[in-house]
Amino acid sequence: MRNLVAPAAAALAVMAAIAGASMSKRDVAEPDPVLLGTALGAPEPAPSSPPPGGTSVQPQLNQGVAGPVNAGAEIVVKFKNDAMVKDIIDTFWRDEGAASAKFETFKAGHPEFAGLKLDRVTYSNELVLTPSASIPPARRLTVMREMAARLTAGGAVSYAEPNLMAQPGER
Repeated sequence: MRNLVAPAAAALAVMAAIAGASMSKRDVAEPDPVLLGTALGAPEPAPSSPPPGGTSVQPQLNQGVAGPVNAGAEIVVKFKNDAMVKDIIDTFWRDEGAASAKFETFKAGHPEFAGLKLDRVTYSNELVLTPSASIPPARRLTVMREMAARLTAGGAVSYAEPNLMAQPGER
């Protein structure tokens, strides 16, 4: 038994040193007793009792998100010549609404972008496009893949990569 105590104590000392070194001044004020107890091998506290009626409340992953969440699909588009969309990119950093309006004007002359709306611009001058409301949610992932392939097939786009994120209820 004595042979097990020394390695356990050494491991605990190493964990405490790492935790102490990674704390900033504002973290030092008061340690979290639940985390401290768990790190020391204490049992985790029992979950709180369910509300009256016997059902427990499930945590919400998207708390604080206003409105419906996108269908989980977007296309990251990089143009061969950034000059085509330079005005949209430059405007985005000052006024996102004005950049979206400029993208809508750009789409009028480029029908391959129909059904897409500007979501954001990356620091690499890529446009991140999401499906417009006209695409039914059940078909969004399929349509976004097709749109990405169509955009890449045109001559102006260097790449159009679908960035598809799994969402509950989708395939």
